[in-house]
Amino acid sequence: MDIVIPLKRNRERLFKELLNSFFNEEEAAEFRSLTEGNSFKSISPSLKIKGKDKRQIETKFPKGSKFGLETDRIILFAKEKLGSKKFIELLLSLGKSALDEGEGELSLEIFERVINESKGKPEATEFLAEANLFIADIYKKKTKWGLSFRYLRKSKEIYKKAENVNGEAKCSNMLGTIYGELGSLKRARSCFEKSLELISRTTDNESEGMIKINLGIIYGISGDYQKSRYYFTKALKHFEKGGDQKRLAEINNNLGMLDYDAERLKQALREFDRSIDASIEINFLPLLGLSFLGKAITYLKLENLPMAALFSDKALKVCNKVNDRLSVADIYKVKGIIERELGEYKKSENLLKTSLMMNIELGNKLNEAETSVELGRLYDKLKDKKKSTEWFMKAIAYYKGQGSKKKIQEIKSLLT
Repeated sequence: MDIVIPLKRNRERLFKELLNSFFNEEEAAEFRSLTEGNSFKSISPSLKIKGKDKRQIETKFPKGSKFGLETDRIILFAKEKLGSKKFIELLLSLGKSALDEGEGELSLEIFERVINESKGKPEATEFLAEANLFIADIYKKKTKWGLSFRYLRKSKEIYKKAENVNGEAKCSNMLGTIYGELGSLKRARSCFEKSLELISRTTDNESEGMIKINLGIIYGISGDYQKSRYYFTKALKHFEKGGDQKRLAEINNNLGMLDYDAERLKQALREFDRSIDASIEINFLPLLGLSFLGKAITYLKLENLPMAALFSDKALKVCNKVNDRLSVADIYKVKGIIERELGEYKKSENLLKTSLMMNIELGNKLNEAETSVELGRLYDKLKDKKKSTEWFMKAIAYYKGQGSKKKIQEIKSLLT
């Protein structure tokens, strides 16, 4: 699947929208005249380049971030043309766009600049809090939990001081996602419920929809598929009204996971396809990787190992680009299962233990338990009853702490 052209087209559209949002027609035209084309383009074909010059010019290097180069130029232009508050707002928009493009380091730099530009400016308080919240999210994706908690606390303090209930709800929601990533499902659910109560005092339908998505995910992981679908359906109504393609794509992905868990595998593939198509169209790389992974595990359950392998490779490429280490660990688990089903037990053991090691390092107890189950299955195939039981019992210990009775029953059935 070639995704280069749609992503490039989306980037061009993004910068056009930024120009139209923050500059008047004359300023937008001035920026385009400064950045479009090359003054020497028309005469360069007639140049005769020889020797070292020719070799050096023709040397190919790995492609850097074109998004980053374009961002540098628009920031300089905006600094000269916009007032302080409008300039900070543009920076915040650029940071969000860079994050969606999978440019994590660039977005981090931009949000840090928002913080520096906002200091001592009461009119930029909201931007300061939001930048801290986004940085907390970036460090969450990097699994740097300490830094994530630190920036989240800063954001919450600013919102609380400003008596911004909406902001406090967003912070509680973010805290829930961190606990969810760490596998602490009860804490996560508690945070989401608190966030939903706070947001109900506002008119922010988008945030309410996002919180309901997260509640749907948590209930799905816990095995309560009825409540999970209830919250996804509620969230769907929020975003269908506004036509938010990004959030609708997230819901499609989550419904795909729900259908996967309920063994509705063909429907799961359709939901993942919807999510993938939308993610490519809007250039939402973090979700694109997750949806590729969703298709990989669905094909795996359908026992279509070649397709599972292809989509796990695709997922690994995208997740590695956006530095989603949690998903990379999950992909190694999937690859380990594929090798196990092919009878390549040594390869399987290596991949599963790599996944386990990463999950332990990242502090993800849920994925650690899931990988322990797969190791138990591997050693069962190898007729090593002792090791098999040890790994199954490790997983059961985690699920007991989460009160996941259905998961415990499933694992116990493998012990017989």
